[in-house]
Amino acid sequence: MMEQRGQDDAGRLPRRKKKTAVVVIHGIGEQIPMDTLRSFVHTVWTTDRDLFPEKRRDSETGEERIVNPTWSKPDTRNRSFELRRITTENARNGRRCDFYEFYWADLMHGTSWDHVQAWLMSLLLRKPSRVPANLFAAWILLWIVSLAVVGFVAYPTVCTVTKGCAAWVLPVLSVVSAIVASVIVNVYLLRYAGDAARYVSATPQNVGRRQ
Repeated sequence: MMEQRGQDDAGRLPRRKKKTAVVVIHGIGEQIPMDTLRSFVHTVWTTDRDLFPEKRRDSETGEERIVNPTWSKPDTRNRSFELRRITTENARNGRRCDFYEFYWADLMHGTSWDHVQAWLMSLLLRKPSRVPANLFAAWILLWIVSLAVVGFVAYPTVCTVTKGCAAWVLPVLSVVSAIVASVIVNVYLLRYAGDAARYVSATPQNVGRRQ
């Protein structure tokens, strides 16, 4: 719908107010809707004293300005009631901003270990010549971390076979290994790396999510 503007006595249309739309797209993880956007607005707008003249009073209280006020309004262009538009008053240059968040964390649900495992294997099992030069060090580090994890998980089995550990070592290592593996898989790999695994892998089960 186009914005309607009334004419003045001379039949001229008034100048349209200058506006800037800022769209924030969050990264991987389990972000709550609007958390990323509110943090961004607080940093770049609310606490920036250079945006407004020093003598301008707070538009709501009329008192000396402490922060730059913003307003949260419904955004009818979104299909989610969790998302809103954060708008501002006119800044020193006569322009106001509307901040929006492009939220997609809810689309990356149902991630399983199979998704992450397939992605990790595709990163590890490739010829060194296919690894970009600026990522070669990271690729080597990924191999080191993977081997260290395998060694840590396999160590209790080695103790059992060789009988080279004290009696209390095996139960303790088994519990610690289970806890560490659970945290790594359920918290970091599935909730964080899982988003990347599904977003960058054009496999049939990820096509809908990527779209």
